[in-house]
Amino acid sequence: MAAAPQPLGVSAIVRALGRSTGELFRMIQVLEYRGFIEHPPGSDGYQLTDRLFRLSWDRPIVKTMVEVALPRMRKLAETLGQSCHIVVHSQGQMVVVARIESSADIGFVVRVGSRQPLASTVSCTGLYADQSAQTQADWERTLQPPQELHSSDSQV
Repeated sequence: MAAAPQPLGVSAIVRALGRSTGELFRMIQVLEYRGFIEHPPGSDGYQLTDRLFRLSWDRPIVKTMVEVALPRMRKLAETLGQSCHIVVHSQGQMVVVARIESSADIGFVVRVGSRQPLASTVSCTGLYADQSAQTQADWERTLQPPQELHSSDSQV
């Protein structure tokens, strides 16, 4: 569901997971009742909510990291006149967990919660470079190279 561009119907979920409708029907009901998925108005499918993301913020490591980093990030943004953000690795992708916008009139901002393949951003290059050799090797097994645009794929 996280990678789906639009809400998924029960049959699409059943096919994607290779399970029967009977196996998943109750699970889907419980996930919706608990607020992990929702049935958006005007749609026949389900989509993820941000409940798991919000729950992750209750983990002490994320709170501590952000609490320690925010004053330094503010100072960096003021000094450079640019926004800055913190990313963490999650399943071969980087996830933005905090950001500070610059005070400049024009700036570039990456939304908290946004995800990008590790191999496709400068943030990830820095994150990767700061890891141990063993962690880098582990990450390399999950890295997906960015999709290249071929001339046949481009539109005028």
